[in-house]
Amino acid sequence: MKKRILSSVLTVVMMLLVVLPAVGQIPGTEPVKGILRTKVVTDVTELRAAMTTAVAGDEIVLTSGVYDVSTLTGTRAGLIQARDKKGTAENPIVLRSEDPKNPARIKSTNVSSGMIVHIWGGEYWIVQDLEVEGGQKGIMLDDTKYSVVRGNHVFGCGQEAIHLRDGSSYNISPTTELRIQGCTMQDTEKGFMSGMHTLKPIINSIVTTTRFLTMYSDRE
Repeated sequence: MKKRILSSVLTVVMMLLVVLPAVGQIPGTEPVKGILRTKVVTDVTELRAAMTTAVAGDEIVLTSGVYDVSTLTGTRAGLIQARDKKGTAENPIVLRSEDPKNPARIKSTNVSSGMIVHIWGGEYWIVQDLEVEGGQKGIMLDDTKYSVVRGNHVFGCGQEAIHLRDGSSYNISPTTELRIQGCTMQDTEKGFMSGMHTLKPIINSIVTTTRFLTMYSDRE
């Protein structure tokens, strides 16, 4: 069976905490090196434009506030989408909140369709310090490599909060071989999905769900 359920837990409130194995800086707070340009955005129009024109070394910075994408549509249901945008090891592409203590919130009231943040065919992305609310899926990486998702709060999604899919691989942080760092996934149908056999991709993250936490494997 191509997709085999490895772990599925039905519970009123489930919390998963994977403790960082070494003492260090909290994921999501590290400064990012190799930034060449900073694009500060204040609304959905500016955000979509910055994503569709992103190049290596770009830092897309969201000012505090709510970015409502409920009425948007996109290719493959990606609402805030970057397609075939590639950073490099030296110059990644960063999408982050300006103020982690007062993070920008990207939201959709439609939980039946739409991927709120969609990185498709990307390389060397860092998605950091955002709040993502609603949508069918919160943060989706399709065929995306050498990338990390850290310090985000994803909640209220119809299905997955964070999903690594469609050939996504080598999604490591600059300092550790881990994919999801310091994220909170809350009140979603499925907290996290990946073609992985273990919970190794998740580090120092909390999953709180009223329905299922499911891990799938794309292998036989």
